Amino acid sequence: MILVRLICIAVLTHMVFVAARMTASLYALANNVSTFTVGVILALFSLIPMLIALRAGRWLDAVGPWQPTLIGTLLILGGVLLPWVFSYQSADLAPLLVAAALIGTGSTLSMLSVQKVVGDRADPSHRAAAFSWLALGASVSGFAGPVLSGLLIDAYGHRVTFGALVGLTLLSLATLWANRDLLPSR
Repeated sequence: MILVRLICIAVLTHMVFVAARMTASLYALANNVSTFTVGVILALFSLIPMLIALRAGRWLDAVGPWQPTLIGTLLILGGVLLPWVFSYQSADLAPLLVAAALIGTGSTLSMLSVQKVVGDRADPSHRAAAFSWLALGASVSGFAGPVLSGLLIDAYGHRVTFGALVGLTLLSLATLWANRDLLPSR
C-alpha cells in the first residue's frame, strides 16, 4: 500500500509534466511562433534537469526525499501558473519559456525522490516488481496527460488547460502532504 501511494504522487506529477509539455508547444504554435522556437520550449523542459542531475542526486542523498519532492512539486506549480496567469498577448513567450524550465526541473526532482524511496522501501526480493509498477504508473500518466490536455484545449483553450494543470498539481501537492511520512528527511 505504501508503494501505491508513492506511485500516485509520481503519476500525478508526471501527468502534469507531459500535459504541460504538450500544451506549451500547442499554445506556442497557436500563436504562430516558429517551429524552432517550439523546439527551444520543448528543450527547456530537459535543459535544467540535465545540468543539475548529478547535484540533485547528491542533494537528495544528503537531505532525504521529502524536501526535493516538495520543492519539485512547488516548481511544477509555479511553472503551470505562469502561462495560466499571463496570456501570450500580454507577456509573449516569456511565461512559456520559464514554465518549461520550472516544470522540467520540478518533475526531475519529484521523480528522482520517488524512485529513491521506492528503491529503499521495496522488499529486495520484490524490488523489480516495485519498479515495474512505477514504470507502469509513468506509462499511464504519459498516456493520460496528453489526452487530457488535448481534450481540454479543444473544449476550453490553452490557458484554461494550464488552469486545470494548476488544479492537478494542487491535487499532487495535497497527496504529497497527506503522505509526507513516507518521504523521510535526513
